[in-house]
Amino acid sequence: MRPDGLVLMQIDYGDHFKGFDPSISSFNFLTYSEGDWAPFQSRFQYVNRLRHSEYLQLFREAGFELLSDQPDRRPPEQDILRRLAPCFRGFSEEDLFTLGSLIVGRPADLPGSN
Repeated sequence: MRPDGLVLMQIDYGDHFKGFDPSISSFNFLTYSEGDWAPFQSRFQYVNRLRHSEYLQLFREAGFELLSDQPDRRPPEQDILRRLAPCFRGFSEEDLFTLGSLIVGRPADLPGSN
């Protein structure tokens, strides 16, 4: 990436299996532990279960200044919260129920950047 370049990332955080089974929630994967979810992952249908806050942290750690962040937040789903897997219990409801985001960034070391 050029030092004065911009990166635009539109990320879908939802459960991709919803496309095959519309009866499940876009947040269905939040109810599975790492071990229980492992059989559903494959090189053909991988679902990244990172949450919005984790993506933002990774982009900052990779050296990007975030210029815009437009998360698509949905109302908390009580059924999902009741069955929430332990590995997701440390996240806020806002973070858990963010379906995706449009993020714009640039290299943080650009002269004049914060």
